[in-house]
Amino acid sequence: MDKKYKRYLKLNIMSLFFTGVSFISITLAWFAYSGLATVDTVINVKAWQIEFKKGENKQDSLINVTLNDVSPGMQVKSEVININNLGDDDAAIDYEIKSARIFDDVITASSQEELEDILSHNYPFKINMSLSDRHANAHDGTGEFTVSVSWPLDSGDDKSDSDWGKKAYDFNKTELDKHNADNTYQIRPSISIAISLKAEQYLSTADNADPEFKLGTIVLYDYKNNVKCTAVSTTCIKSYVIDTNNKIGDTKVTLLPDLYNTYSEPVVYENYSTAYNTVTSGWTVTKEGLKVEHILPIISRDVINSVMMRPPKSSEMIGNLNYSTRLTNYITSTINQNGYYRFLNAQFPFLTTSKCYWLDTNYSSTHQFALKKVDEEFSKVYNEDKTTKCSVIPVAKVDKIKLKVQ
Repeated sequence: MDKKYKRYLKLNIMSLFFTGVSFISITLAWFAYSGLATVDTVINVKAWQIEFKKGENKQDSLINVTLNDVSPGMQVKSEVININNLGDDDAAIDYEIKSARIFDDVITASSQEELEDILSHNYPFKINMSLSDRHANAHDGTGEFTVSVSWPLDSGDDKSDSDWGKKAYDFNKTELDKHNADNTYQIRPSISIAISLKAEQYLSTADNADPEFKLGTIVLYDYKNNVKCTAVSTTCIKSYVIDTNNKIGDTKVTLLPDLYNTYSEPVVYENYSTAYNTVTSGWTVTKEGLKVEHILPIISRDVINSVMMRPPKSSEMIGNLNYSTRLTNYITSTINQNGYYRFLNAQFPFLTTSKCYWLDTNYSSTHQFALKKVDEEFSKVYNEDKTTKCSVIPVAKVDKIKLKVQ
């Protein structure tokens, strides 16, 4: 063979060899980085399986919420999607509204938070959604995604109810007329919302939910010595996490002492400050009185049962309160309507107590917000006369690093 061709063949063989080595090196490096390579080169591939179910039926991750008949006084319409993590990795759960149409109007907004707020509060009917948990443990983690649509019989604005009721009638009539003129025409529902449920491998990044501090998690804490403790005592108090979405990047967690414990004798509201100072004497943590602003973001997560009562008007769903100044504005609106809030005991047992507790949020010159169980089914956040005697309870902001110490 000609020397020139032998040299060419040799170079190509060497090139192929180095190329092969390069691919092998990259592959092994990827396995090593992914934690999939072992000493004996056995590769273990983790399973990823997130299941969405509506009742007993499996559900696609894209949910289409449609409603044909909407009118004042309609029963609450709701859908619940159960989320099950059957895989080998923890999952981060979230959702995104892909599109929203009400009658002929396509709803747009600058952010998902604003879009949810519009659907929840800008119409006499309320469209709300809620995710029970943004983290699902590997193998057995669960959660629920809920959507509800409601329209109080009397929103308090008769003209608005009448105008929107006419819009609903006109839209449905027009759709039916189009179908009658052309039987191939598909009648559109009055309300149509496309929502994408998202499940991704959980990473311990700052914006992800902290699985150690989920809402309602029990914590034993000594507020005087500012340390985690192991057995309930006069200084070691059973408490609950009341942050609705504590994140990895958060340095503190909000704790509510057990409402069934006794911290002070009941007092009229005039003596609230004195009782509060007595209860928290010696505490070395950041603290404040329990407020409506602590409770409302919690109970509003139940978009089927948590309502604002407005006698003699019908109740309305509390709904989403996360956007901008919505929480403050909603409390003001409640006071202006002489309203109060009602929620299910079973949903929020750490907020349920037969005692009356003062809340550090003013209602009027003669009344103060308070928390109390109504009966075995419901509790309420309501306007209590300031001459009534109620107990006092603080909440504490605790450094998370102190709770992670074993």
